Amino acid sequence: MISSSEPIQSKVRASQLEIRRMRAQDVPQVMEIESVSFGRHHWSDDSFYNEMNNQVGRYYSLIHTDIPKLVGYLGFWLIADESHITTVAVHPDYRGNALGELMLVQAVERCMGSSIHWVTLEVRVTNYNAQNLYYK
Repeated sequence: MISSSEPIQSKVRASQLEIRRMRAQDVPQVMEIESVSFGRHHWSDDSFYNEMNNQVGRYYSLIHTDIPKLVGYLGFWLIADESHITTVAVHPDYRGNALGELMLVQAVERCMGSSIHWVTLEVRVTNYNAQNLYYK
């Protein structure tokens, strides 16, 4: 569980990170981040299990390999020539390290390597941090 008593990690080096396909055993850590990031509007664990089996879904976990700990995740759908970002979140202790940007860039690069011509997403009008990330 995420608590304020956990040490805050100020800097994370790229050599300490791995982005890989999300696994079923990642979901409990994903849910910790999900509930803190999205409050009462968060997805259920069943949603993530279903999305990992969705033919058009691609879900990735960002792992801090030194600990090891899941520190972020991202998901998107691939439909025809379009990709739709469905979710992206970073553990509160690891925010401010450009990890959301790293995952988003990786997703776009994966899309560019296929037949995808458009990447879309939705964001709440009150989610200024996410909007700033997407403007980059």
